[in-house]
Amino acid sequence: MPTETGNRRASLTFFDAQGDRLQSIPLQGSGEEPSNTSISFTPSRLNFEDQDVSTQTQIQVITIENVGAIPVTFERIELAGPAQGDFQATENCTGLPIQPGVECTIEAIFNPTAVGDRAARLELQSNTSDRPWVLPLRGFGNESATAGSPQQGFNGSPASLGVNPDSVDFGELRVAAANVAPQRVTETITLNNPGSAPIVMQELSLGGQNVSDFQSSTNCTNNTVAPNSSCVVEITFTPGAAGERVADLLIVSNAPNDMTTVRLGGTGVNAIPRVPRITLTPDELTFDAQETSSSGKVVTIRNEGAIDLRVGNIAIAGNDPNYFALATRDDSINCANTVLAPGERCDVAIAFRGSSNDRTAQLTVSSNATNRVPDIQLRGRGSETNSGSTGGTGGTGTPQAPRISVTPPNFTFNTTGSEGVISVTNNGTADLRLGNITFTGDNPDFFSSAESNGLISCANTAVVPGDRCDISIVFAGSERDRAAQLTIPNDASDRPIVVNLIGVGSGSGETPGGNSSLSPSSQSLNFGNRPLLVTAEQQVLTLTNTGSSPLEIGNIAFTGDPDFFSLSASGDTLECSYQSLEPGSSCQLALGFTPFAEGDRTAQLTIPSNAPDGPVSVSLNGFGEPSGANSVPSYTPYGR
Repeated sequence: MPTETGNRRASLTFFDAQGDRLQSIPLQGSGEEPSNTSISFTPSRLNFEDQDVSTQTQIQVITIENVGAIPVTFERIELAGPAQGDFQATENCTGLPIQPGVECTIEAIFNPTAVGDRAARLELQSNTSDRPWVLPLRGFGNESATAGSPQQGFNGSPASLGVNPDSVDFGELRVAAANVAPQRVTETITLNNPGSAPIVMQELSLGGQNVSDFQSSTNCTNNTVAPNSSCVVEITFTPGAAGERVADLLIVSNAPNDMTTVRLGGTGVNAIPRVPRITLTPDELTFDAQETSSSGKVVTIRNEGAIDLRVGNIAIAGNDPNYFALATRDDSINCANTVLAPGERCDVAIAFRGSSNDRTAQLTVSSNATNRVPDIQLRGRGSETNSGSTGGTGGTGTPQAPRISVTPPNFTFNTTGSEGVISVTNNGTADLRLGNITFTGDNPDFFSSAESNGLISCANTAVVPGDRCDISIVFAGSERDRAAQLTIPNDASDRPIVVNLIGVGSGSGETPGGNSSLSPSSQSLNFGNRPLLVTAEQQVLTLTNTGSSPLEIGNIAFTGDPDFFSLSASGDTLECSYQSLEPGSSCQLALGFTPFAEGDRTAQLTIPSNAPDGPVSVSLNGFGEPSGANSVPSYTPYGR
């Protein structure tokens, strides 16, 4: 055991078996400063008995022990919190180093200055932590010591505080490295009031061993939560070092369960973390007025991570949750509170009850996944809803709507630490709302945002018509080629836009997909002249891999006048998005045209892939003919 830092040398001497020769074996080692610091409190919180106002309790003792490996010096110990003046403390802990295994004590008393619930905390600032260690203090001030007098507050209040979940495990996250920002994950903790009296959230604070690795929102602090209501606290974990990282969220309220502690934990890793990843598809369900069958429509939950995904509560929330229901189908199960192994899926069926007016809600899914996914939007069309324009642009009857354009559709990083920019442009006539942008696919952990705060720019923002937003991405580097996707949820398309990301490994001599080639059966499709609102016969486009290596197709999307053209499955045709085609293989797309307004209409079908020549574009054309002498009717395309 080294007693000092630095290189240490010695020798082991002994006589050999003959007893006439002295042998010597050199010994060498290096002493390093221990790095782990840990403090324990006994008790971990201090609750005083109810006490009459202006009288003091007996002394209670708090024992502090250094259970770490290095000395700790407490620079100051002080009271804080909403009722700090109701508590007094004396101690023998500050000033001198407390060696590992050594204890010191704090003596505390409670002298309430007012009736009701009284809360404060002891903050211990040490030389080993940027943030103080925290120990909660709690007491209740009585108006009178008379037996049977009414008690209000945390011992007699009909208020009740519920916490969901009561602990949070953030899993494994990568720590910061050269040219790579640390990973961070945000989880939510819901504080609900199932009682019959309001709850006053007096204080929320973080404490514990690795408190600097966690950050909390202040949404609920000093708020009053009415009966049957709730508020949400967001906790963000960013590992500051490798290894297990723990802290506590302390919640002080006037509820009967007075102070509540939520345990927070996560693990920092230097290698690629093994984490669960959740995907929800599709990101929106739209029900027609007649679609009120109890079988409903399906949302698929899938675990695309490397360890088990724990699915928690599944609920319908938003504006009109009572008009939708979790349905039962022969081919679906209730996915709430289940565990999905890597690669497994689970289906949730949603039914629309019907209404005379349009109704909206959201399907929320909680889980232990490190990635966050937006809620599934639920839309039900009312039986008496006017099918006219929803903010049209005049005589054409075309509704105002966002249109998304993402360039480039693929990006290849040729060197470690190289940076790429993906531009998202709104070519429409209404604001484009972007959802939570994430890295998905086979190797998402090899790519990260170039933003200094570790967050992906453009996520959860609105892009006005004609404007654009840029997403900067960095490739972390690898010995071999790595591929992932940047998934961009938005309200302009039925599916998220996916940009293929390819990182060339340092040991690779060629670009991934270098021998693949995408060949469409036609470079353009003409649907001819069609009367308004009459759909043309579908045309089939065949995509073939004419190269010698596998072809990975990304998200196929429309640009131009996308509302007039459709991409669907029909018979043996397939949607080719996200398909992998072996050399010589092909897939088919069924394309349709429905003119909602007069005149020539054009669009482009953009097909991204990992082929060296980049995305392929197929031109689409059709013409809308007037359907009589009457003015062109206004029409909102279904689902837009």
